[in-house]
Amino acid sequence: MWDKFCIPKLRNKQLTGNTIKTYLRSLEYFLKFIPKGLLYKNEYLDQHQKSSMLSIQECLPDYRVVIHRRTGHQVTTRKVDEAFSRILLEDLRQVEASEPAKLAFKLLGLAQENKQFTQTEFLAVCDYLLVTTLYENASRPGPLENCLLSRFQQATYSESTDCYTILVNKHKSMRHQGPAELTVTSRLYSYLQIYILKVRPQFADPGKDVLFVKDDGLGFRAGTIRKRVSEYFSPAGIRKDVCLTSTNIRKMVSDKAYEMSPTKKTPHKSPHEAPRKDGGFQLCHQVEYRLCNACSRADEWHHSRVRRIS
Repeated sequence: MWDKFCIPKLRNKQLTGNTIKTYLRSLEYFLKFIPKGLLYKNEYLDQHQKSSMLSIQECLPDYRVVIHRRTGHQVTTRKVDEAFSRILLEDLRQVEASEPAKLAFKLLGLAQENKQFTQTEFLAVCDYLLVTTLYENASRPGPLENCLLSRFQQATYSESTDCYTILVNKHKSMRHQGPAELTVTSRLYSYLQIYILKVRPQFADPGKDVLFVKDDGLGFRAGTIRKRVSEYFSPAGIRKDVCLTSTNIRKMVSDKAYEMSPTKKTPHKSPHEAPRKDGGFQLCHQVEYRLCNACSRADEWHHSRVRRIS
């Protein structure tokens, strides 16, 4: 296990340390599950196989510890990179002023005049609505992939917020959190209505109930909307130095929500004193806090030196 899997993956940098640890943890669970006899009867395993499984199971925790020590810097490097490349609300506001968005506005206006769309024009409208709905909800791509036309027609309106709420039955965390909610403003809701009534019927398969479809009339496969989101921001000229994804947007929103939280915690004097579960405050705030402490200590040392000399 160590020589044929862990070492080659670490040496070739094919997998990160956390990924390898996750695989080893899954293997450990599997080795604990096999002796229970739920899949196979115990008599099917001879003594040599049982002893091999037991020895591997005993070694896996040590393997994870070694990998954690060797690759611990990868997590810090990733967090530092995220701190320097995080997106801001101002970056997302540029979407409405971008050329792809202006083209989508124009096409939605022409759609009300019963314009026949080409595949390129259809994709321009669909991508704009996808991206706008995604970043306004800070949502994973899953709810957009599984949003149904029938659920859109059952959307509920709130006068206090002037928004519509669309329920999505199928998504990643549906077992624990129930249906996902896509909240759209009345303006975006009107754009989606134009898309459903005038644009979507020109390409969608009549038997498909999904809200967003591709130019071939079928729904999006799992994981494909994520790529379309990244490809939309690049031509729009928004943060060309960063590959914008739905994950970047969700982290930006969670950062803003944490900053607005009245119960947020301040950084501890030493990073080693912080409890493990307190990972909420941002790395860039920690860096800023440490720099301020370093500068204050330098000033105190300088003043003490001056007093000694005088």
